[in-house]
Amino acid sequence: MLNQRQIGILLILYENFGSTLTTEQIARKLKASLRTIQADMQIIRAELEQIGFAKLQSRRAKGTGLLIEDHTKFSDWINNLYMQHTVGEISYPLERITRIIYILLERFRDMPMHELEDMLYVSHSTLQSDLKNVQASLQPFRLNLSRDWNRLFITGAEIDKRICLAENELYLTHLQGFDNDGKSHINMQRISFLKDVLIDCFMESRYYISDMDFNNAVLTLNIAIHRMQKSFFIKEGELTVTGNIDKELSISRKIFERISARFFCEIPESEIEFFAVYLRGKEIFKNHDIISAEMDEFINDAFSKIRLIYGVDFTNNISLHISIALHCIPLIVRIKHNMQIRSKSLANVKRTFPLGYEIAQVFTFLLKEKYVGDKKISEDEIALIAAHFYGSLLELHQKKKRTRVLVLSEMKVSMTILLRSIMMKWFIGEISVLDFLNSNKMNESLLDNYDIFLTTEKNKFYDNGLAMYIAPFPTENDRRNIKLLLDGFDDLEDILYVFHRDLFFVRDTGEKSEILRLLASHAEKKFSLVGLHAGMLQREKIGSTFFSKGIAIPHPLHSISSDIFVAVYISKNPIVWDEEGNAVQVVTMLHIGKNNPRSFQLWDYFARILEDKDFVDKIVAEPTFEFFTQKIRLLMTDGNKKQ
Repeated sequence: MLNQRQIGILLILYENFGSTLTTEQIARKLKASLRTIQADMQIIRAELEQIGFAKLQSRRAKGTGLLIEDHTKFSDWINNLYMQHTVGEISYPLERITRIIYILLERFRDMPMHELEDMLYVSHSTLQSDLKNVQASLQPFRLNLSRDWNRLFITGAEIDKRICLAENELYLTHLQGFDNDGKSHINMQRISFLKDVLIDCFMESRYYISDMDFNNAVLTLNIAIHRMQKSFFIKEGELTVTGNIDKELSISRKIFERISARFFCEIPESEIEFFAVYLRGKEIFKNHDIISAEMDEFINDAFSKIRLIYGVDFTNNISLHISIALHCIPLIVRIKHNMQIRSKSLANVKRTFPLGYEIAQVFTFLLKEKYVGDKKISEDEIALIAAHFYGSLLELHQKKKRTRVLVLSEMKVSMTILLRSIMMKWFIGEISVLDFLNSNKMNESLLDNYDIFLTTEKNKFYDNGLAMYIAPFPTENDRRNIKLLLDGFDDLEDILYVFHRDLFFVRDTGEKSEILRLLASHAEKKFSLVGLHAGMLQREKIGSTFFSKGIAIPHPLHSISSDIFVAVYISKNPIVWDEEGNAVQVVTMLHIGKNNPRSFQLWDYFARILEDKDFVDKIVAEPTFEFFTQKIRLLMTDGNKKQ
């Protein structure tokens, strides 16, 4: 666990991401000795090695900088550190009734009243009065407060206890960092992990879910994990499964496999069934969403207004959306009941993070208008909101490119969360704006507002060449295609990726027509294409695709999909390829991605193959996929050196 000074060092390095700082510079900023900072840097280095998605990079005579491998995970992690660094021991106060319920729900056995009195610092008579309200609060959840011989215990089904925990401010107790003294930092690392697990599993299973339902599913899982780690499990018989939930069961099982490996807890079948039923219809948690539709809509609207005012786009940041929503619910209660947080430590936020504080002021003004009317919101509460924006603003600041992307889609905006999330996860450092728009709302005035256009339907914008197609549940191949559209072929692996072992064939000889049919049929099957063979024949009618000694590059006249690939046929003996009698032994069928201008760069790299006089002889002598790609690697590397 890093101390406050070590957190400060890390924050300084993140604020100066992309450059290096010497130990002397850091020491001056923090007013500490060189020896102290050097010792701290070793601890930070070890901590970063443990988290695995960032590390310190030191250069002799230049200093130390941060190398971040996963910006999304690091942003969530640094946000938590900033909350600790700034907020310190600020607590999120729970009403005493709420705290009593939480404390009792955490107990396996009954609790003596005197022990609870000591914990809450209240008299016996005060607790007696409180218990009446506790019982009234439990009744809507079919729970009961047992009071035998001055010992207390909450009875009822585990499912009902979780529904109770999802209400009001009790969800805060299930965020990592909460203890029995009520002290908590809204730690989003666990939330971030669960978010990524859900995105991956929903994508893999092609499962649609709305934004609000997704956020609540994350938080419902968070409660479940906390309860299971405390050995509170849903028992057989608590849950009645009706209807076919096979798909949801399959998804739930995949999710809990990942969770079990991360949190080292045994997952019974009843828990898997419970979450499957939750996904199927949310019947169990009906009217008990942790984030309400009203709060979800408010935050979306607030983020949109902040974007218009400051040009800062938080709309794609799910973790920030969840953390702000979680913060707002008890904040509204505190404001209404004059219980706002006061702390001298929060004044530091305004000085060190003025943009965040300015944005937080606008956000709290909108919150005030919507929920609390004339009540004034304290500067400390505004500063606490600003602290949530810290990592997200730094993350936006670190983006190395300013690519604006518009996705044209027939999906409802609320159903685009998975696609939006996976794209931001893939291209966090490259996309500055990611918007979704229904295709029928597209017009010419929007053309200058974006750099890249994508579409989830093969519509007129795809046919006319404006937008590149991606699947609503994008695959690794889609990621490569989008990356190429953003960056072009910016490294050797991008080039090698277009060659596929299952599209590599070696034969003694062959006929041209058979070769074209073989390559096309396998590629059509691999990429789910139609019309590739016909397109290749159409191109062959125009002229020969013989390009160099022993090499032919057949290809369709027009691209038929967004996929970029090469299929290879090696003939141990020469084959007559055209009417001029040109003989070939290496056939490389090339397909360029539709509506992806950068994919045409592949032709430039093929020029290096055509220029190598010994390429064909060497490949025919050792016709394996490993040797072929090794030769390609050498050619591309040598070409880069020459340039």
